[in-house]
Amino acid sequence: MSKKIVICGGGMSGLSLAVKLVSSKVFFEQIIIIEPETKDQNDRTWAFWEKGTSFFDNIVYRKWQNIDLISTKGDRANYKLYSYNYKLIRGIDFYTYCLKTLNKDPRVSFIKDRVLDIHEVENTVHIKTAENEIINADLSFDSITKLNLGSSKNINYLQHFYGRVLKADEKVFNTSSPEIMNFGVPQKSHECHFIYIIPISETEALVEYTIFSENLFSEKEYKTLLNTYLQKRYKDIDFNTLEEEFGVIPMSNAKIPKNTSNKIIKIGTAAGSTHPATGYTFYSCQKHIDSIISDLEQNQALKLQNPTLPVRHLLYASTLLNVLKHTDISIADFFYNMFKNNGPENVFDFLGMESTFTQEIKIMSKTPLLKFGFSFLKATKHYFS
Repeated sequence: MSKKIVICGGGMSGLSLAVKLVSSKVFFEQIIIIEPETKDQNDRTWAFWEKGTSFFDNIVYRKWQNIDLISTKGDRANYKLYSYNYKLIRGIDFYTYCLKTLNKDPRVSFIKDRVLDIHEVENTVHIKTAENEIINADLSFDSITKLNLGSSKNINYLQHFYGRVLKADEKVFNTSSPEIMNFGVPQKSHECHFIYIIPISETEALVEYTIFSENLFSEKEYKTLLNTYLQKRYKDIDFNTLEEEFGVIPMSNAKIPKNTSNKIIKIGTAAGSTHPATGYTFYSCQKHIDSIISDLEQNQALKLQNPTLPVRHLLYASTLLNVLKHTDISIADFFYNMFKNNGPENVFDFLGMESTFTQEIKIMSKTPLLKFGFSFLKATKHYFS
């Protein structure tokens, strides 16, 4: 039973946890959220696949039952999603909903500050902020600590993207299907480049240039890559830019350390909720938070390791990173063929770490077995070393 809960970080994971806590049967007297930034901008979007309905369905901005993939050669494949929906949540809608809900609850308060240190002393959590404030808590959640990616033994890639919400004066976008991966752009060895188009209407869409690589690009390079694509595909179309977004997501086979205390629990990327080989975070973060809420409702001790990360799936993700870094296999072609050979439902199960072993064997049997096999052995050796 935790009377006072402090959430360090008021981003997606911190706000998700707070909103779900106030909607749950968990007993607490106070929640404090420490966050230095004001969440009042549409600074990001979250797109994810999901079966059925879920907690945040009321703020889903768009959803689809069809998706498109385009190969490096320009071949287009359209897939119907049967049990899944592909969903989009805008940052501003998420922040507005969460903050409105939390501000109505007298048990919740906010501190606009930056956390410097979190540690436990004699069964109490002490949080030190940049303003030299010391806040005590019975239980704390940490979404701000970054994973230690420094080891030279790790494969550390980045998923980085630059995007714009564009509006045209004429109908140019297909609202029935988002292009979740359009690989019809120049590719580089040991990298993966693709365009991501989320239609908002026939005249408006989020268009992002996404890259998997070891290093970031310059601002000019991102804009040049996106402009080149737009000019090639939409030659005579004039667009107005309504919004811009830029993001960086770690892709790493670094080991996720266990929490050292069940009173200081990492959430979000800090807990490994970012898929190591795809960068998808929103859905897996919600799964972890739901498991935390369940344990608290049942008065169980919180787990020291994120329970939503099966070891075999971490090995699969590490395998893919090894393939990307150490082989000549095109990851762009691999992703396109994975959907083509297995269907989107099996792929979404697999990438969501919810597939069965039978599904996984079928997916792996359709890969270049020798190179993937060696990469899997490297991943296994790294994980258990």
